[in-house]
Amino acid sequence: ALFMLNLRRTSLGRALAAVREKDYAAEVIGVDTFRFKLLAFWVSSFIGGVVGAVLAVCYLRQISPEQFHIELSIQLVAMV
Repeated sequence: ALFMLNLRRTSLGRALAAVREKDYAAEVIGVDTFRFKLLAFWVSSFIGGVVGAVLAVCYLRQISPEQFHIELSIQLVAMV
């Protein structure tokens, strides 16, 4: 959470906010929208992976293939 709060104050955070609001306007002022959209996707995927790993380790204590049967997999895909 502190990382995300501090990210807003940097030039990277301002560029991401500009792309979020109006990507064509950000392109006009010189922000490479493709690069920053790709970076936003990477950062969100990284944070989601870390949160999933922390949840698996702290909540489930151990991970085994038997815990993830086909019904649970379908539920998770449907939630996403």
